Amino acid sequence: MISITETFISIQGEGLNIGKPAFFIRTGHCSVRCKLCDTPYSWESKSKISASKLAEKVAQHELPVVVITGGEPLEEKSLPFLLHKLSKLNTVKEVIIETCGAIFRNDLSSEKLKLVISPKPPSMKDNFPVENALKLIKHYKNAELKVGVLTEKDYAFAKKLIIKAIPHLQLPPVIQPIETPEENYSQTAKRIINKILLDKDFIKSTNVRIIPQIHKLIGIK
Repeated sequence: MISITETFISIQGEGLNIGKPAFFIRTGHCSVRCKLCDTPYSWESKSKISASKLAEKVAQHELPVVVITGGEPLEEKSLPFLLHKLSKLNTVKEVIIETCGAIFRNDLSSEKLKLVISPKPPSMKDNFPVENALKLIKHYKNAELKVGVLTEKDYAFAKKLIIKAIPHLQLPPVIQPIETPEENYSQTAKRIINKILLDKDFIKSTNVRIIPQIHKLIGIK
């Protein structure tokens, strides 16, 4: 059984997968509980659904991309079974699992799997277990590293982590401006973009992408 908060259809609004139409599965449990979390309602859901029933829902919509987000999907014990069920669907070409990377597990296998790993910077979580995120990056070849940035400390965290991860990444790392109630998101994005544009050595050495969350800029789910 999978803890579930909701399912919905939208476009992927962030990271290197931006713009992809997808069926979203939002799991319903998270013990990390970040500050500034934009989905705290997904921390503790009492609803559960079988992997088979979820796969049936996905099959009805015939979309090529499935995004499993949270909550924290890697806390779901039945996640490998769900991944297996989704991977057997001919209509599904890619299954994206979004995780903060606080938990390491090596039991997720599928040619259709892409892991998006988003370790949490100081503004989101104190003493985040970065080593677990790095272990995931080293273990899964089709992995994307996406780090949120809001403050100077966040940027220092992101730079250090990206430089460590670069030898193990096949995809460009992503820095994502973090949304906060204290600042208009478009202003946050401009501020972060302008800061990184000045850091030419970092850009040259990492091929970093700066990608705001477009679903928040245009106001969709």
